[in-house]
Amino acid sequence: MSWATNLGGSFKTVARFDVYGTDDADEYGGTRTSLWRNPDNCSGCEAWQAFGFYIPAGFQYPDDWFLLYQDFSSGGNPAQALELRNGSGCGGTTPRNYLCWKDQTAPFTGLNYSPLAPVSTGHWAYIVEHIKFLNTSDGFDQVWYSVDSLPNTAQPPLVDWHGITAYTTGANRSNIFMYRAPSTNAQHQTVYYCGFHRAADAVTAKTLPNCS
Repeated sequence: MSWATNLGGSFKTVARFDVYGTDDADEYGGTRTSLWRNPDNCSGCEAWQAFGFYIPAGFQYPDDWFLLYQDFSSGGNPAQALELRNGSGCGGTTPRNYLCWKDQTAPFTGLNYSPLAPVSTGHWAYIVEHIKFLNTSDGFDQVWYSVDSLPNTAQPPLVDWHGITAYTTGANRSNIFMYRAPSTNAQHQTVYYCGFHRAADAVTAKTLPNCS
């Protein structure tokens, strides 16, 4: 992980994440580099979250599972995630060149994938998420996505999911990262990130000074 000059031409500082095919797997069987918000007891709280990411031209699409973001809930597998998957239906395996949003109802079960768009290499893309972290079916998760500018949250979200969004009332956190299965060949992936802002309203969350 390192700092880099914004590839969008603003000369502002953004974060560069790299993972390599020769990296050792972590204790959960994956390879990752990550930044995260300090864990907090979020069951019952509501928040808006926003960030930008840039997948460069020539990006080597992974040969196995690959995440770009997740909300981690203690007590099980992450409940929400941005993944690279295959095709507009988010099924299949390769090529993993489609952005898909995952909502998961319980640890390791109930996977619900929503297609966002094919990857747009060489452009900044943006996610805005409106979520109520709750360990009952009254939770919700809404997601907006756009390329080259922050999405208009006055428009309907691409994801409008209702259900359990936190498995416990314990610590939960949000992760900006690249997280993938151990590579079967000498892959090297690079992704740039700008901002990550959690706030009580969409306007404040979308204030990402280093993104433009």
